[in-house]
Parts: sequence; structure tokens; C-alpha cells
Amino acid sequence: MLTLPENQGRGRLALSKTCKQIYMETIELLYRLPTFYFNSIAQPPHFLHSILPERLAQIRNIQLCYNQQMMNKIRAHTDELARHQHWLHQCAFCNANLWLDLIRKHMTGLQTIEVFAYLDDSGRLPTLGDSWIVRLFQLQHGQNGLRDLKIRLYPGQADGPWMPLPNGARAPNLQSVMQLDALLQEKIRKGTKKCLPPSLPAEAVSAP
Repeated sequence: MLTLPENQGRGRLALSKTCKQIYMETIELLYRLPTFYFNSIAQPPHFLHSILPERLAQIRNIQLCYNQQMMNKIRAHTDELARHQHWLHQCAFCNANLWLDLIRKHMTGLQTIEVFAYLDDSGRLPTLGDSWIVRLFQLQHGQNGLRDLKIRLYPGQADGPWMPLPNGARAPNLQSVMQLDALLQEKIRKGTKKCLPPSLPAEAVSAP
């Protein structure tokens, strides 16, 4: 989903609709400049199937949402339909992996990736070996070089309020989430250092 201020989407597209020449000269900006926010990678990636590959390659910034509560509800399903959906690779877990596979394949021009992971205490926390996290770190290194990867964790109770990690003192799984966050951030740093030229110190990554 592309996020634009309310009542301004039509105006921002008006110039591109003026004529074919202006469209050809400006349409690339529609994909390069904004941040594309996808509010659930548990859903099928219809957007990625509906956009031309050359347009997907022009996207520079994306935000992804991972909702563990939704994943846990899917995991709890034991009926025949849920098993059938997984067999067809159409369940929430398969959709999350498919999202990241398609992003890696088609969004070759990505520069920044920000992930919002909403975690609850109704099931186990993700680990670095989970398939969607493995795929996520594969996105850190793209065809266009090192990408800015950010992962933000939001702990909270099942069916309760979500809260940013620094302010989540009341979350029952806070300690475990903080440990997971430390592992994720360390892996991001290691991935960044791996791409640095030998003469460039690691501290230079955060320099303005």
C-alpha cells in the first residue's frame, strides 16, 4: 500500500496524467520517491504481482509489518482447510516467505528496508533461524550494494496493546524481546561490516 496524505493522492498524480510524454518523464518518480508501506506480509503479495517488474525495480524505500499474533492464530488452526492452504503454499507463513522472495527478486533498486515486528506472549518468539528472518537478512545485500536495514520490535500481550520496545516495561515477554533485539541488531552490524572496504573503519558507517 502506498501511503499518501489524505486528499492529496489525486493531486500528486495529476501531472503524470497530463499527456503521454510527461507521464513517461515523471512516472519513475512515483516509485523512486515515496516509501511503500505493506501492512501485512501474512497476506498474499497481490501488489507485487500487479506492478510491472521495471517499476518494482525503481522502488527505493519500503516498510514491512510482521504481526506474530496473526501468525500464532494461523498456527493454531488444525482444520483441513488450514492444512490444505499450507500444502498449496498459501498460508500466512508461506506468504511471508513469498513476500521476501519476490522483493529480493524484483525490487533490485531498494535502498532502505524498515520492518515493524509486532510480538505477543501467546507463542514462542521468532529466532534468527526462522525462514522469514533468514530471507530478511538476505535483503541487506542487494544488486545495488549495501541497503539500510532496520528492524523494530514491539512487544505486547496477546489481544493487548502494542508498545515500542523502550517503553514496554509492562510487557511480560520484554526480557526475551530485548534479547532478540540485541541479536538482530548485532547481525545487522555484522552484515554492514562485511561490506566495508578494508580501509574504512566500522565507525564510519554511522558518520553523517
